Amino acid sequence: VQKSPNAITPRFTLAELYAAKGRYADAIVQYEEILKVQPDTAAVLLGRGRALMAMGELDAAAADFQTVIDGAVDKEMAGYDQQREGAYYSLGAVTLKQGDPKKAAEHLASAVLINRTDADALYLLGKALSGFATGLLAMTVLVIGTTLALGADWGHPLGVALGAQVLAIEGLVATQRARALAAHASALRRVGRADESVAEFEEALARYQALGARRREAFVLLMLGNLRRDQGKFGEG
Repeated sequence: VQKSPNAITPRFTLAELYAAKGRYADAIVQYEEILKVQPDTAAVLLGRGRALMAMGELDAAAADFQTVIDGAVDKEMAGYDQQREGAYYSLGAVTLKQGDPKKAAEHLASAVLINRTDADALYLLGKALSGFATGLLAMTVLVIGTTLALGADWGHPLGVALGAQVLAIEGLVATQRARALAAHASALRRVGRADESVAEFEEALARYQALGARRREAFVLLMLGNLRRDQGKFGEG
């Protein structure tokens, strides 16, 4: 850096090393030198935001994360942008620290929409959801339901735990409750808790039938059939 003060890559590497060693103030100095030359660079803003967050400068950190999110909105691949996902995750973490779990859940759900296998975002989303118990944005339930039912390998207790947290929330409307039941049943199935999975799929089926949601009813019937086949109960499938 001393030999080539205008070289961006060595300065960014130095900033990242400082941050990794907990020298956040020194890291911020380096990030800001880069931003003088390349303002609004996502990787640098993320780095500075995380350093600021580590120092307790939550409002300043949130501003950096929001800048990354806003800068990616019009990009063609915004729905797959991992830096944008990281910004949503970090903004969710900041908002949770600031005592607003509902807003944090919105940001974290947005992160999960981009990367459905981000275990850190899913874990933090679970913590955010547990912080309020009166209703839930439909989008958040939809994201969790889709993630649990269709995501990566949910042979992990995290899938079951998140589903249980959703079901514990009061104020879910009928469609949200049915979707959450089906998602949690899928997670239970993947960890080998077949009897519990059948019970929750059956409850979800009854709710979908009452709602007239034929497509979702068909999905649950398929899952029940597969479960009963696995259990050797062919006649019930």
